[in-house]
Amino acid sequence: MNEHNALHDAEHEARLQFLTWDRTPEDIASPAHRARLARLERTAGASFAESAYVAADAAIFTTHLVVGAHSWIAGHALVRGEVEFGAHSTVNAYAMISGKVRCGDGVRIASHVTIVGFNHGFDDPSVPIHTQKHESLGIVIEDDVWIGANAVVLDGVTIGKGAVIAAGAVVSRDVPPLAIVGGVPAKLVRYRGQSARGDS
Repeated sequence: MNEHNALHDAEHEARLQFLTWDRTPEDIASPAHRARLARLERTAGASFAESAYVAADAAIFTTHLVVGAHSWIAGHALVRGEVEFGAHSTVNAYAMISGKVRCGDGVRIASHVTIVGFNHGFDDPSVPIHTQKHESLGIVIEDDVWIGANAVVLDGVTIGKGAVIAAGAVVSRDVPPLAIVGGVPAKLVRYRGQSARGDS
């Protein structure tokens, strides 16, 4: 390999950490990527569809992980706990998914999203929070959901099929199918298919 090709390959690999949608079938089938997935199968309880992709700089510390067909996890994302992604689901750079989280097909998770499928116990003020038992109700994100940048999804939430979570929203309760929600705490803005004026 000459110096030009080595430089091109290094630039391409760096690009894939952030623009992971640029991956190619050759990237997915490369020996380095296959070795990466094999290591995660051994160390992170992972299973991958043949067309799944995990960027080199993704931080994966799961006890159970499923990544479906044509799904990917970008570099600098953190995925830990018990996490499942269906087909055509994507996790962008610097997203953090933690605890018990199950995503369907076609789920889009933007950069800096935080999805936390567990919680610290804190009810007893006489006991330090760090010594109280964790709770994990889990999070379910159904098919065709888009979660915008910097949104936060808290434990126990189900996000219905086709919903959109606005950037910066904090989701602390269930979101109906096709709902668009935003704000802190997140509230219904309208449903997909309705105009901004509420017309159908």
